[in-house]
Amino acid sequence: MDNKKEHKEGMSRRQFIKVAGMAVLAEELAGGFLNRAFAATGQAAVPGSATSRAIVCDETKCIGCGVCEKICSKLHHQEANRDLSSIIVEKAPDGAEKKADVRTCHHCPDPACMKVCPRKAISRDEKTGAVVIDEGLCIGCELCVKACPYGMARFNPAKKKAFKCDLCGGQTRCVAGCPRKALSLEQLTWKDGKIVKIG
Repeated sequence: MDNKKEHKEGMSRRQFIKVAGMAVLAEELAGGFLNRAFAATGQAAVPGSATSRAIVCDETKCIGCGVCEKICSKLHHQEANRDLSSIIVEKAPDGAEKKADVRTCHHCPDPACMKVCPRKAISRDEKTGAVVIDEGLCIGCELCVKACPYGMARFNPAKKKAFKCDLCGGQTRCVAGCPRKALSLEQLTWKDGKIVKIG
C-alpha cells in the first residue's frame, strides 16, 4: 500500500511540474504576442504606459546642415524644399551650446492628428508603427495640422494635402543619409502623455 501511495504521489508531482511548465510557456507566448502588438500599435500592454518608434536626433552631433530635410522632401515631394520636409531643422543662434533644434514626428501612442481627421485618412502602419496619412483620403482641411502639439503634421499648399513623417516605410532615409550620424530610430516610452524614456 505504501509503495502504491508513493507511486501516486510521484505521479502527482510530475503532473504538477508538467502543468506548471505549460503555464510558464503559455505566459511567455502571451507576453511575446503582447510585446509585438505593443511595438506595432503603440497600445499599452502595461496600464499607464505606451511606446512608439520615432526618429531621434543627438543634437551634440548635429551641425544643422539640413541634409536630412533635403533627403526627406526630395524623396516624398520630388524637390529639395525644407518647407516640404517632415523633419525640421532650426539653426541655433550664434554662440548657442547646440548648433540646431531638430524636430521630428513622435508617432504618438494616442495621436491627436488621427483623432480629429474627419475622413479617417490617418492611421497607424501595423508593420512600422508609423502614424501615416493616406493622401488619397485627405481633403486638405488642415485639422491635423492644428491638432498636432508638436507642429509635425504639415501642409503642402500646391497639392492641398497634409503630410507628415511615415518613417519611409521602415527604411528611414534621413537616418541613413545624415553625415554626422546624429539621427537614429528609437523606441519612445510614454507615460501620462509625456515621453519618459528614449531607447
